[in-house]
Amino acid sequence: MKNIIYLIAIFFSLQGFSQKNEFTPEVEELIDQTAKLYSENEYKEYDKLSQEFGKLMGETSYRPSEHIFADWIKEHLSETNFKSVEQAVDLENKMSTAFAKHQGKADILSKKMFILASESGDSEKFIKKFNDEFEKRIDQRLAEEKNK
Repeated sequence: MKNIIYLIAIFFSLQGFSQKNEFTPEVEELIDQTAKLYSENEYKEYDKLSQEFGKLMGETSYRPSEHIFADWIKEHLSETNFKSVEQAVDLENKMSTAFAKHQGKADILSKKMFILASESGDSEKFIKKFNDEFEKRIDQRLAEEKNK
């Protein structure tokens, strides 16, 4: 009986150490994959296009679920900073294409993260730790790229 209690105590102390100080190799790999994805040129291109689109849209509110952009912009061009309908539609198409390329990969990684979070026993804490570590790694990757 003493041995069983001793083994249980060791198990819980190791599990606590793991939860407090490190991730499993599977989680480590997922964080690395996620940081890599968000530091790739594909995502950077989407981000660049998205920021440009946002600037040119200005304060105008467009809801994709309610309108087709090409139709909407014809009526609202003057409320934006776009020079023409063609410019607006072209940029929106480029942005949407870049988003689609990136989003499929991001969805796969996100699903894995939520599965691991639900298995952790404390999803909220897991996601916070995951995101904190992800931010550190993405910052590190970006800093390394600047120094190249």
